[in-house]
Amino acid sequence: MSKCKQIFLVISFVCPLFSGMVQGQSADLRKADKWYKVRSYAKAAPLYEEALRSRFRVSTAQKLASCYRLTNAWTKVEALLDTLILEERVNEDMWFLYGEALMSNGKYDKAREWFLRYAEAEPSDTLAIVRANACLIVGSIPPYFPNTVYKKLPFNSDEDDHAAMPWEGGILFTSDRSPGLHLLKEKSQWTGRDYLALFYSRPLTDSTWSDPERYTSRFNGININVGYTTMTADSSTLYFTRNTQEPNKRGVYPLQIYSSHREEGGNWSKPQPGSFSNSEINMMHPAISTDGQYMVFASDRGSGAGGLDLWIMEQKKSGWSRPTPLSDRINTPGHDAFPWIAPDGRLFFASKGHPGYGGYDLFVTERDSTGDWTVPINLGRPFNSPLDDITFYMQADGVGGYFSSTRDGEDDDLYRWTRKIEPALREE
Repeated sequence: MSKCKQIFLVISFVCPLFSGMVQGQSADLRKADKWYKVRSYAKAAPLYEEALRSRFRVSTAQKLASCYRLTNAWTKVEALLDTLILEERVNEDMWFLYGEALMSNGKYDKAREWFLRYAEAEPSDTLAIVRANACLIVGSIPPYFPNTVYKKLPFNSDEDDHAAMPWEGGILFTSDRSPGLHLLKEKSQWTGRDYLALFYSRPLTDSTWSDPERYTSRFNGININVGYTTMTADSSTLYFTRNTQEPNKRGVYPLQIYSSHREEGGNWSKPQPGSFSNSEINMMHPAISTDGQYMVFASDRGSGAGGLDLWIMEQKKSGWSRPTPLSDRINTPGHDAFPWIAPDGRLFFASKGHPGYGGYDLFVTERDSTGDWTVPINLGRPFNSPLDDITFYMQADGVGGYFSSTRDGEDDDLYRWTRKIEPALREE
């Protein structure tokens, strides 16, 4: 008999009001299923927890595990699956999820066992073998930027903070921290926190920063996600991700790429969706080349490799070209997203499909002499960890920048990185 079932039977025996509890539990379970169906995972999770305290069901526990995964609660995923994974009626997908949880918590040997077990049951899912092989190489990935140190920025919050870029003497970044009271403000159904918005902070001294403030309402809105900015080299145009104002045919407010132009006097124009917009899919995380001739972004367009993929558009006389996916060297059956283009043309991005430490890892690729993208290189330590490591920025001289990671908790934090460049040896 499983440990979960034993706990259930003990509760049934000692509680004289158990039948009434079951009725209440059923109502909570129906409500949890309703939230789960509309992707309100933060609201569904506590209701599933309460339901499991009253009565154990494999199906309920599996949905709770998925809620934890989708809100980055990997420690909770592992703790729940430690016992659930041995149930006879558990879905094989939970084997893969258990491997992901173990990998995200740095338990690579055990994670490999469950990835291989899942791969044997589902040989068509090639991502399981990629994950299993990654568990063997994490100890031998060389650092792409040797002699690099990093530290957490002092204005991080208990919510997600990521996608930093220099801005008007300070930093512009994306966060779902609370912007303060607003009569019409709601919470994100997915995370249970505020919606993402753009915030700005400026340095006060060498070690202190101003309290981040929500950036102009010209970009930010109420109850919509805004963030992941990229700027043209001449600072005349800003591209960013934002939900549409109107729902599509499926009743969804998809993410699209908007742009705003700097007007005379320094003000910004009203953001407009790109000519390439498609309200039936998500298009996000824009990255523009220094010369402005091409843009890379992430999308769940159906013709990609799977999940989120990276797409590219070229600037023509008539406007942006039709988006095309990057090659299979870059896009994987896992998620590939959060691109950023360096001044020299190198493309940095985050991926869950290439071999790495676990979760999202940061990678780099560049175009070769034929114009094709090279095989991505894992940035290694200290940029990557067993948890999600995503948005990357490098200053023009290549000796520093920013990245974000969940390595210190369940939320993303911003980090400043700096390379220690050794002085050239003097010739005698």
